[in-house]
Amino acid sequence: MSALGTASSPIDSAGAAWHGRRKRPRLAMLVPWLGTKLPPWFPMFLASCVGGGTTIDWLFFYETFAEDVLPSAAVTPPNVHFHALGAGGIGRLFGTRLAKIFGEEAKSDIYVRLLQEDFANATYAITEKRPMFGDVFAGARPSSLAKHKRKVARA
Repeated sequence: MSALGTASSPIDSAGAAWHGRRKRPRLAMLVPWLGTKLPPWFPMFLASCVGGGTTIDWLFFYETFAEDVLPSAAVTPPNVHFHALGAGGIGRLFGTRLAKIFGEEAKSDIYVRLLQEDFANATYAITEKRPMFGDVFAGARPSSLAKHKRKVARA
């Protein structure tokens, strides 16, 4: 029998440790949103998020939405979270995290400026950064981002 099939393999041990902490694993879908408005189909997207409420958290990171652009608490499922990062915040988040990863914290202002310019000039540039999402958003859980989270009163 291979190492993957034995009860003492590292994969099984990690799985057992994970399942001991939580009854069900959850999946976090990271959505950095550049722009000032949501698409017209967004209410239908929110309605579809209800079905994955026990296994999927949707984490939206945005910069410049006006408060009236965000969906109301009445239509926002509890597994959908909006995090305001402020003007240039996504570039700031990427720049500071990448500078730290590369061991160049002293140059983080350069990273931040370049990424803010990149995102401001070409919003689709965020899709080119997807391979970095794991490192940039590491630790991005609703509880760790409470200071950025938009307060939503649940009915």
